[in-house]
Amino acid sequence: MSAQETITDLEVESAHMKVVRSQLKSAEGEQADYDLFVSYFTEDGTYQFDNFDVRRGRKNIKQMFSDLYPLVKGYSQTTIRLRSRYQELGATR
Repeated sequence: MSAQETITDLEVESAHMKVVRSQLKSAEGEQADYDLFVSYFTEDGTYQFDNFDVRRGRKNIKQMFSDLYPLVKGYSQTTIRLRSRYQELGATR
């Protein structure tokens, strides 16, 4: 792969962040689309909101959002912790 074809870690991280931001936007506001939000997860995916219990699976994640929405309607601060598959595997480029 030539230098011009090399994808940097920053570019990979930026692409991941675009997906995460798009996913989070789908769960915001009065027009929240929880079906779209959970579609970003694998069937056995996990999600944790703040200090609530971790939820596993699309159905449970969607239920959590439905239950929590009235409680967190005005919550506006989001912290994103994204760990790429490369980091999980300890891979380097």
